[in-house]
Amino acid sequence: MRKYIFLILLIIKSGSLFSQNHTVGWFINDSTKSFEAYTLFAPITYNKTYLIDNCGKEVHNWISDYTSSAGVYLLEDGTLLRSGKILNHNFIIGGQGGIIERHDWDSNLLWSYRIESDSVTSHHDFKYLANGNILLLIWKHYLINELIELGRNPDITGSDMSMEEIWEIKPIGTDSAAIIWQWKAEDHLIQDFDAAKPNYGNPSEHSELISFNYIGTGPPERSWLHFNSIDFDEETDQILISVRNFHEIWIIDHSTTTEEAAGHSGGLYGKGGDLLFRWGNPAAYNRGTAENQKLFSQHNAQRIKNSLPDENKIMIFNNGLNRPQGNYSSVDIIVPETDIDGNYLLGPDNTFLPDTFFHQITTNNPSNLYTQAMGSAQRLVNGNTLICEANSGRILEIEPNNNEVVFEYINPVDNNGPVAQGTELSGTNSIFQAIKYSPDFSGFNGHELLPGNPIEINPLNYDCGSTVSSVKEKLTEKSFEIFPNPANRFLRIKSSYETKFSAKFILTDVIGTINININVNKNQNIDVSSLKNGFYFVTIYTENKEFTYKIIINH
Repeated sequence: MRKYIFLILLIIKSGSLFSQNHTVGWFINDSTKSFEAYTLFAPITYNKTYLIDNCGKEVHNWISDYTSSAGVYLLEDGTLLRSGKILNHNFIIGGQGGIIERHDWDSNLLWSYRIESDSVTSHHDFKYLANGNILLLIWKHYLINELIELGRNPDITGSDMSMEEIWEIKPIGTDSAAIIWQWKAEDHLIQDFDAAKPNYGNPSEHSELISFNYIGTGPPERSWLHFNSIDFDEETDQILISVRNFHEIWIIDHSTTTEEAAGHSGGLYGKGGDLLFRWGNPAAYNRGTAENQKLFSQHNAQRIKNSLPDENKIMIFNNGLNRPQGNYSSVDIIVPETDIDGNYLLGPDNTFLPDTFFHQITTNNPSNLYTQAMGSAQRLVNGNTLICEANSGRILEIEPNNNEVVFEYINPVDNNGPVAQGTELSGTNSIFQAIKYSPDFSGFNGHELLPGNPIEINPLNYDCGSTVSSVKEKLTEKSFEIFPNPANRFLRIKSSYETKFSAKFILTDVIGTINININVNKNQNIDVSSLKNGFYFVTIYTENKEFTYKIIINH
């Protein structure tokens, strides 16, 4: 029988015992199941990036002159590569960037490059390559007449619009870069509106092209495609993109020259810059309906790294916005099928294989994981999956056997900086992504990783080795209800079991002292009138299960 010891800071005020609400910071760390590592995250509305341990203690931070745009990564030399936000009125869109910076361990700025003008801006994510170059996502601003000239239907074109480009840049000096490769969505459009245009055709006959008059999700005049993540596979020399507003992921060839990337031939796969693979929503190229849609405003598409469980498969954070089964997020894994030459295969319905997911990861109650925007997932060495529920600033780690949450943390930083424990936050503490780095990560060499205090102000005093109820858990999802909470004289147990049963009921205080240890039946009242006000923990042991609840007694 596993034993938990719980420590919660209690505050005595006016002779009565009160407790802080636990709203931010550390919630769970099951050290027997979680991956002991350091988690990197950057609050979207603040100019600091944080590194914490599994106990929610701050290990390090970096400061910038800019709030976060989205992507932030530690490199193997210990430097931090981070995107920043510069307000640009031509691109008032979520994920707006404008600058990318490289800082040393002490936040000294080593290099920065500003990509921001009336016509273009960087946005969202980037990918650092082994040769030191960087792949950037770029929005380009198009005027209405330019869009119509490309075959856009004027009836769906109410104003100017942004389209996507990908740049590969080579950093130069401390504040410059050279563009050494480009891909542009403009070069790979097809439309069936204006037969006089050279890109006229039937989108259903050209899955390798982008249907210019398809409208997915989001205001088209702001960000028609809305790329939000980029990944690169060195072995195949392919770029993987998440296309949020099309509810698809795309793969394109990076082996091309810039000239080949603008056309339909050339490169290792002979298709120039055309799409090699697309998946998630065949309606985007007229080969399906809403019933065939698998992805819903997804983010963070990536190939799982070699040597990790499910290596080389594609992992996607599927936000689940407007999912027919209900709004919930999931981490979806797919295995594209290829022939001997590496060409991606189509199924009998002429949509790209696979037909469905290889695996889907959710919390045990799927509705307990949901973020309408942003979000990320990372496969860890031990087979667990780190998930960022971005809008709520929540980071959780799920083990693969029972989808159990074994680590949970909520970002305690809003646009003004760290908040006090007990502060109720509603979207002001969003983070784009979270990444865990192993203690043996080469970027940590030569640096002391000493845990300090929790980031939040007035933190609780807690025992990190213990496990408390998830902030998202609901008693009604378990086999028991313990109520009322807070309790005055009695606690009532109500079970969903249809037959009689016997279980062990143990109630402990915050220092682990057992106050009640009894056997209970299906429905029973338990007298707690003699106990002092404060936090307590109830653990119910059945024959093969264990349930833990956090309760408050307040007479």
